Amino acid sequence: MGNRLNVYTLSVLLAALFSGTMMLKGLLNHRSASVGWFTALMAQMFVWSGAYFFELTGYSFSNVLFWSKVEYLGAPFIAPTWISLVLTYTGKLGKIKPSKFFLFFFIPSLSALAAWTNSIHHLIWVHPSLLKEELFVTLNFSPGLWYFINITYSYGLLIIAVIILLHSYLNTSPVFRWQILLLLSFSIINWVGNIFYILKILPEHFDISPLILSISIIPLFYAVFKNSFFSVTPIAREILMDSITDPFIILDRFKQIMDFNREALVFSVSTIEDIRGYPADAVFPSIFNNRILSALDKLQGSECELTFEHGQDQPQEYYRIRITPLLENNKYAAGYVLTMSNITELRTYAEKLEQKNKELEAFSRMVSHDIKNPLTAILGFSNILMAREKDVQETERKAMIQNIHQNGKKIDSIIKEIFLLSEVDITKNITFGPVSMETIIETVLERLSLTVKDRNALVLKPDGWTTVHSYAPWIEQVWINYISNAVKYGGTPPVVKLQEKIKDKSVQYLVSDNGKGLTENQKKKLFKPFIRLGGETVEGNGLGLSIVKRIVEKLGGETGITDNPEGGSIFYFTLPL
Repeated sequence: MGNRLNVYTLSVLLAALFSGTMMLKGLLNHRSASVGWFTALMAQMFVWSGAYFFELTGYSFSNVLFWSKVEYLGAPFIAPTWISLVLTYTGKLGKIKPSKFFLFFFIPSLSALAAWTNSIHHLIWVHPSLLKEELFVTLNFSPGLWYFINITYSYGLLIIAVIILLHSYLNTSPVFRWQILLLLSFSIINWVGNIFYILKILPEHFDISPLILSISIIPLFYAVFKNSFFSVTPIAREILMDSITDPFIILDRFKQIMDFNREALVFSVSTIEDIRGYPADAVFPSIFNNRILSALDKLQGSECELTFEHGQDQPQEYYRIRITPLLENNKYAAGYVLTMSNITELRTYAEKLEQKNKELEAFSRMVSHDIKNPLTAILGFSNILMAREKDVQETERKAMIQNIHQNGKKIDSIIKEIFLLSEVDITKNITFGPVSMETIIETVLERLSLTVKDRNALVLKPDGWTTVHSYAPWIEQVWINYISNAVKYGGTPPVVKLQEKIKDKSVQYLVSDNGKGLTENQKKKLFKPFIRLGGETVEGNGLGLSIVKRIVEKLGGETGITDNPEGGSIFYFTLPL
């Protein structure tokens, strides 16, 4: 074999060794389906090149024929493996059913079988013999029918792969076109090598295809394992990126923009149409602040929140940003993937839940305080009556009983308001009907007659009321709260004026008092749960105006307060006509 180790045979040996090295590299760095097909391609090239080396350095006809058969375990499968890699890379493999996909390898399998059974049918080699050249030996034969079928099938698949790559080249971003050109060059170069062999441009009977195939794979190998050719971003972006409704950005290792979807453009400040290749912090300054940029340097995934304002008149939006590094050999970041989820609704819900929790906490404090005081009085006076029943004078006894009764009424009032607040919150369907406001006002004044009398209050009413379509029991509670507050916080004596005004498609009801009025800070606190108009020194709890607000909003109206030009305040609420 020594005299056959020359420039021709050694070049084929080097091709085998190189493809075998790349195959092992692929096995150790299997990160994606594309890399898997690339590894399979290297394995087939290794088999083809290695077997061809032993054919060229063979010592007998049987030896050369054996290695020629081994070549058919690799060479016929290169074209279907290559088109499988191209389909996977361009995202089109998923459109082929698995049952039909394996048909790609049916003809190559028959070719391998035909080569190993050629002595029976001679479909590959007709009259094979040993051909001795000066620098090598090889198999001399006349091509059989299946030989041409195998070549035609392989070239057909290579042509289809080129068409797919050309289509992807025309429909992908310029930043990815160098990848397509790399794949196209690989296909075309190997066509050239095979054509050299078929047209016998090189030394006769010497097939340069394995050597050219191995050399042409060098730039592809560098792109796959050094520049993360298959792991940073797939070419099938139109399938992946456009199917993601959340903003989505891909960066390279230098924190430059590799790709993005349409939803991410809302954060861009650039007027450039194609922002790929530009620094991320220059194009998306609202996203890539110092905190995000420092998070990119971590090799673990991380999350953070972003507050974004679309404009002065637009509400703030909240996004949760998920950063996922694309690791090279689990050591170095080859790129970064940022996904942004709009959590505005979730954040709003959380804020409402937090507010509800605060209200519940305030509610528990208010209830414990407002029920504890009258309950303490009831228990104290009742204990005195029980312990000193015979020693208590009649007038003192009556005063204690009256005090117990009044404090019991306070507790009863609190409980009723709690039940009313609960009813308003949980009631979904309300049966509306005609409401006689005159009847409701008369009922309310009758219920408040003792309070009005005790305070020597004057209540002024309009001559008539407009009939609205609403829910009478709740409206009655609104009037009770408004009028009782006006009497409590009015002047000396209180003067309460009731009015109505027709405004567009609603009626506005007003309750004016002649009290001291309220500061701007006090107005802001009104209608919030558990706020007393006069602090701890004034009777009542903080539920009243909170209930009013919830009732009116549930009935389709709104509440508010303005200053009374004559002194005091004007509380109002509206109801739709």
